[in-house]
Amino acid sequence: MPSPDPNIASANRRLARRFGFLVFFANILVIALALLLPQAKGNPNYHFQEFRLITLFSFIQLIATAWISWKTSQTRTSQVQPNSEKSFWQRPRFLWIILTVGFLFLAIDELISIHLLIRNVIHQMAGIKLSRETEWIGDLVMISYATAALGILCFYRSELKLFQTSWVPFAAAFVFLALTIFFDTELVYELIPIFPEFCTVALDGAGRNVSEESFKLFSECFFLIAVFNCLTEAKNLKSARHLPD
Repeated sequence: MPSPDPNIASANRRLARRFGFLVFFANILVIALALLLPQAKGNPNYHFQEFRLITLFSFIQLIATAWISWKTSQTRTSQVQPNSEKSFWQRPRFLWIILTVGFLFLAIDELISIHLLIRNVIHQMAGIKLSRETEWIGDLVMISYATAALGILCFYRSELKLFQTSWVPFAAAFVFLALTIFFDTELVYELIPIFPEFCTVALDGAGRNVSEESFKLFSECFFLIAVFNCLTEAKNLKSARHLPD
């Protein structure tokens, strides 16, 4: 396979680094604004509640990730040999279509809380009342999201081997996703004996939600960076004018 054009590859990688720094610092800025805007005085959780600043920014990030995933699917389609004998779902493009649909679903979930609707339906079907003791059902829905995402990436690992610059941001995204889920569960209170001073701030009424939503933003941030890196690498491969399926 011919090597990518070095000038194009170098320019794309510089673009990916700049994009990564921009997205990362944008997340820091939004979280800082959410904590410093006048409405947050006396109520730091104000902009971290549903349908406010953090929700809007989260929706934008997820839509951007879905769009970049779609652009990557188009780029990879143009690189596949037309006489490939692989079935559609085994082809490189299918991973990016799944990611496009997945991030669109998460963006919609951010606005209408589909995971909470699923939780409520499970409660109704099981004939149990929503309580603190049954919150683990909602946690299972979120864990299923994360497990599905990890399973899909593992299944298409041969495709991801082409995009090594995305490995670190993908790993960071899953670390922050795990922290998000952890802070959403009752397990987080197991930290109190280990980090009492930290937990005094992080696990009070507002602090726990602020921490959880901040981790969620950074998870989305690194997914966005990872997918953008994949797009730039796909363009690098395209510059070689040949990539076997």
